[in-house]
Amino acid sequence: THFPYTNDTRKLSTLRRVVGQVSPCRRHSHTVRRYRSRAGMAEAGMKYISEVKNRFDAECGLLREEIRLLQLEVRSLVEENKKRDDERKKFQKLVLNILCSGAEKPSLSELPEAIRN
Repeated sequence: THFPYTNDTRKLSTLRRVVGQVSPCRRHSHTVRRYRSRAGMAEAGMKYISEVKNRFDAECGLLREEIRLLQLEVRSLVEENKKRDDERKKFQKLVLNILCSGAEKPSLSELPEAIRN
């Protein structure tokens, strides 16, 4: 494409519109290259941002799943601790009853499972 107005200020805006064309004027040819490289850098930047967002989303999903599993594990441990506390309280009551009442030894069936072994 030929630009009849080589020294006109409109040339720069025309060059920006026609990025794929090379300027016949050496004075403004760097403008086309600079505009092309900026457009390429913008595309590369957007691609990078998109990739980072996708990686972040994937990591977020993994972290959410890990948090969910940890919550289930904590719930299970809390239940286990409650059972242990109940057994400990029963055993303490049994020992206190034996000490206070002076009663005979209880049978094995009355003892908590952990103590029988």
